Amino acid sequence: MPKNKCTRRKQANPRHLGSRYLQKGAKVIMALIFNNLLINKNSECYTPFLLNLISGRRKLLAAGEFSLVCSMLEKKSSLFFTEKENELFRKLIAEKQFIPDAERVSIEEKMAASGLFLIKEFYSDTYVLSVELTRNCNMSCPYCYVKPRADNAQMTKAHIDAIFDFYSKFSDCQSKVENLSGIRVTGGEPLFSEDSVEMICYVASKWPDTKLQLQTNGVNLLKYFECLPVEHIGGVIVSLDGTQDVHMPRRYSTRIPYAYIYNDIVNGIKKLIENEIHVMISIILDKNNYLEYPKLADFLK
Repeated sequence: MPKNKCTRRKQANPRHLGSRYLQKGAKVIMALIFNNLLINKNSECYTPFLLNLISGRRKLLAAGEFSLVCSMLEKKSSLFFTEKENELFRKLIAEKQFIPDAERVSIEEKMAASGLFLIKEFYSDTYVLSVELTRNCNMSCPYCYVKPRADNAQMTKAHIDAIFDFYSKFSDCQSKVENLSGIRVTGGEPLFSEDSVEMICYVASKWPDTKLQLQTNGVNLLKYFECLPVEHIGGVIVSLDGTQDVHMPRRYSTRIPYAYIYNDIVNGIKKLIENEIHVMISIILDKNNYLEYPKLADFLK
């Protein structure tokens, strides 16, 4: 989330928690605390987490930590924290989850002095929002932080409505969130099922003038292509670590023949290109596949 003048004024006091609450639908709770968005979906499928709106850093909260953060939100300043709250507060600062305002301002001033950016150009006129649509996934990539599962752990229309209402009310005084320049739709796997595809369409309907960017493993691209709001999709990022013999053993574990799945991914990419949708290939390079990269480059060409 870009930093704008209105947000900066709200964060000027380092003791100010800036708490904001919103409850809607399935009791979705969001709050702003020290540049972090606290999200509790009140669901057994989702663990409450903090998302730092400056650095993008995320932290899942244990039950005890979540209770403490909620308690901290009720305090007028950090001066009123209990011993346990102060302990968690110091821990989150050490982990760079919380960035105190004094430190943030100091960093900005040093960067400005070095000529890395001009303060007047620092605040963006546009917003790009990321929506983690689901934690479900149909692959088992060993380096992914999300464990593959199929437990209906995904956002609902109530969640999307809550995000829209929350940012419309609290993002800034001009309600720029209604005219986002882009929305990244991620997961898990956003094309996991018909339900998740339906939610992609719902996101598009909430922001009709905004282009979506999907980040997908491509397994169901071909299967659900006709169900996607193609006119609202500005680009698709497809994960591909190599040719079939390299990519599939790394990311997929099933009795279904590799060729069947890999061909679907490739044909899905071709379908996007045929419909003039911009495609980017995301590659995870490591010691097990970097020597095979030239083969993939030739294949993509």
